[in-house]
Amino acid sequence: MAELPSYTSLYRRFRPQRFSEVLGQQHVTKALCNAVSQERVAHAYLFSGPRGTGKTSTARILAKALNCHSPFEGEPCCECSSCVAIAEGRSFDVVELDAASNSGVDAIRSLIAQAPTGTLGKWKVYIIDEVHMLTTGASNALLKTLEEPPSHVVFVLATTDPQKVISTIKSRTQHYEFRFLDEATLGELIDSVKSRADLNLDEEALDWLISKGGGSARDTLSYLDQVVALGYIPDSKGDLGQLLEALGGKDFKVLMAALDACLRSGQDPQKVCVDLIGELRSRFLEAVKRSENADGTAAVSSSWLVRALSVLGETLSEMKDSLDPRIILEVALVKVMSPEADPVIGELLRRVNALEQEVALLKIREPSVTHTAKGPAAPSSVTAESTDDAKTRRPAGAPSTPSQLRSQVAAAPSPSQNRSRDEMARLKSVVSGAKNGVSSPEGAASEELEGSSAAPDQGAIQPAATAKAGVDEVGAKLLPSDAEEAGRVFKKEILPLLPPRARSLYAAARLVSLDASKVVLAVPNEAHRSHAFANLGDVVKAFARHFSRDDLTVDLTSEERLGNVSRASTSEPEASAELIEQFSSAPEVEGGGIESQILDIFPGAKKIEP
Repeated sequence: MAELPSYTSLYRRFRPQRFSEVLGQQHVTKALCNAVSQERVAHAYLFSGPRGTGKTSTARILAKALNCHSPFEGEPCCECSSCVAIAEGRSFDVVELDAASNSGVDAIRSLIAQAPTGTLGKWKVYIIDEVHMLTTGASNALLKTLEEPPSHVVFVLATTDPQKVISTIKSRTQHYEFRFLDEATLGELIDSVKSRADLNLDEEALDWLISKGGGSARDTLSYLDQVVALGYIPDSKGDLGQLLEALGGKDFKVLMAALDACLRSGQDPQKVCVDLIGELRSRFLEAVKRSENADGTAAVSSSWLVRALSVLGETLSEMKDSLDPRIILEVALVKVMSPEADPVIGELLRRVNALEQEVALLKIREPSVTHTAKGPAAPSSVTAESTDDAKTRRPAGAPSTPSQLRSQVAAAPSPSQNRSRDEMARLKSVVSGAKNGVSSPEGAASEELEGSSAAPDQGAIQPAATAKAGVDEVGAKLLPSDAEEAGRVFKKEILPLLPPRARSLYAAARLVSLDASKVVLAVPNEAHRSHAFANLGDVVKAFARHFSRDDLTVDLTSEERLGNVSRASTSEPEASAELIEQFSSAPEVEGGGIESQILDIFPGAKKIEP
């Protein structure tokens, strides 16, 4: 019975036999060819690069060129006995070791022991494939021989992961990096094999092979073997096309049906994700080409494609460790189809909407105030007036009666409408300022009772033309001349300007001294001082605003440091009573009343029913 001929794969039948036949690696083959022709061959080489790019084939060609009986310009003749024996894999001059299956120390020691022995040819070439798989002990055992091998020995190390090769091995070799083949080179390879093997391929099959090859010559020829065996392209993009259409149509039901059809056809979820990424990448590149500018620079393509590629790329890594990859893929496709379904993006959109509402609210509530280097100036609606007129006039738009003030506060949005803590503090400042005869820091007008002889608003900065006691000729308030007056100014005029939290912390503070550039405040004890220190900046701003000066500094000490513990014990209850009276006299506003405001101002506080 006749023996059936064995079939040899295309990538083995058409393996390159000369340096000139290695496609896409001219930067490597030219250097090696010159080294052989000029007899400048190194004792060790490291070939690194992706799979199927010609690393092992080039190492064998180098071995043939070194032992060829009649080389020509560094190329082997491929006809002499040495070249034929190496091509057929039966030469004693070439020793190949697969480090993936021989990674231990014993395999390397056996190889080192054989290295000094003689050889039939001129050179003995050791080819170690996947050298990064060697153990640490095996790599260290190879070092000495690799650095100073026998004069007739050449080492060629090949790897697909050069980062894992230890640096001491890299430093002892000449490193050449192999690259993926471009589409034109792969097309040239397919045409050459098709002609030499007498194959019939149409343009559609050629494009499919180039796409599936992914830059690897071996992978391309393996897919070519598959097409020849089947007689047609083995897969179709029908299901994938339906999935892409559903993804762009933003129809959840159609999307899930298309994905189910892909998976029912036998495709793995990871394979579907990989195919989707490849198709979206192709569309992305097409969009870049279509949007190319006149000057040749590519414009920014569709943001949807960019986000889809990003989401699916992250999903692909998550699916590798997932118990149910299908669920991961379904969630990712919903995120791509509807960005608002992504919890991260949804939260960002909610926060952006809340911020937009805050900005609109501030534009309505806050008057127009100009800021100078010395502090905020008076509202634009206030004009220069005499002292008597200043007592009866208020900025435009300010409430003239308590009922109007309460209506304005009641009209403010409730906390459930995304109102920030700062806006709550400003509204409470308006209420408390109206009851204490002091305007809020935002410049809201104070309540003036009919027939009252109280002093004018001390919290808002007066116009430059207002000339009275305590105000200089340019409108800036003068510093008090004695400590008692300074203390009164701090309690009655500076303290109401502070935000609620700072006001509560500094209500028990005492003004110790005030001079031309420095203010000293004292709180009852060191524990109080440590809490109040965080809001010292608010106090500095309040002094600067009140006196229209930005050169004042504020120091904070304690009565314990000053030795006045007894005085602190008496001042603290008075300040606390004043603060309680301030909150109890404030009108209720929409959103929970004064009790909810107090609980909001003092985090962690609890209401105790009588």
